[in-house]
Formats: sequence, C-alpha cells, structure tokens
Amino acid sequence: MNKGEAFLTQARSDLRVFETLLQHPQIEICHPLHFLQMALEKLSKAAEYSSFGTVTKSHFVISRLPVMLMRRELAAKLGFKNNNDSYFTFLRRSTRFFNAIESLSPAVASLGQDMPNVEYPWELPSGNSWQTPCKYNFPAFSSLNDRSEAGRTLRFLKMLFERFEEIFNHNINREMRTKWLKTSTSNISWKFY
Repeated sequence: MNKGEAFLTQARSDLRVFETLLQHPQIEICHPLHFLQMALEKLSKAAEYSSFGTVTKSHFVISRLPVMLMRRELAAKLGFKNNNDSYFTFLRRSTRFFNAIESLSPAVASLGQDMPNVEYPWELPSGNSWQTPCKYNFPAFSSLNDRSEAGRTLRFLKMLFERFEEIFNHNINREMRTKWLKTSTSNISWKFY
C-alpha cells in the first residue's frame, strides 16, 4: 500500500463512522461532523498524492479539493454529463462547504483565536465562559437536507469516495475500491437530524 492508498483507506473508514453516527439522532452533531472533517481531509490528501506525488502535513487541504477536481475530463465521471459549465459552477459554489468543513478542525479554527470546532471546547468572546462542541449547533450545517447546497455537495462527495480510483486513475490500487464498496454503507442516506 502506498501513501495515497493509506490515506484513502483511512478516509473511507472515517466515512463509514460518519455514516453510522448519522443513523443515531441522539448523538450530538459534533461527532458525525468530526468524522466527516477527518474523512475529507484524508480524501483530499489521497487526491493530492495521486495528483502530485506528495502529501502536505497541513490541515489546510480540504479547501484545495475543488481546485484539484477542476478538470473537464472529470465532469462526466462525477455525474455532470455534457455539462462542464454546471460542473465548474457547482465546484465554485461548493467551495463554501469545503471551507466550512475544513474550519471544523481545531488546528484551522483556532488560528489566532478560539473558534467553534468539533473536538475541543473554546472560550467565548466575552472571556467569561466556554462552549463545548457537544452543546453547539454548528449553524452552517443545520440545513444538510438533500435539496440544500450542502446536501448536494454531500451527495457529490459520496460519489467521489465511490469513484476515487476512476477519477484519480493512477497511484491507487483498484482492488482497494472493490473491497471498500463491499463494506461501504453507501446505501445510507446522509441526513442530519
């Protein structure tokens, strides 16, 4: 297994946990979002390895995924048949979602100040109290239904996970995809409660 395959394998494992947690509405939203953030960071690093032969050590990689996907030949592979313009428009619009997911990482959220993240409590601006992720509602993700922009982006990401080897057709073992699809919970609908 090469470095890209290792990141992809772990990304898919994190994604399965995300999907599983979504099936339990009693679990606070920070937990599935944490696994989604980790899955997308590792997926982005696998894409980076497949595209450039290297992986950054930075947590700032999810926001670069749309740029790595801005290639005409990928549009049809990702469900945008004969419509490159709508594919590029979609990627540009979904940048907000990718940035929001990236900022859930404590390393990204805490640049210069305590901010909402999915892992650690942060001090509120008043300086008098603290907020915990498990009691925070993460308003950017309150509307992740199938019709919302975030919901469409999640469906797109699900397809990207399923077709990764086809899209980044070098440096990744196709046998890994087959194994993952057999264990995937891909028939689960990604809905937040």
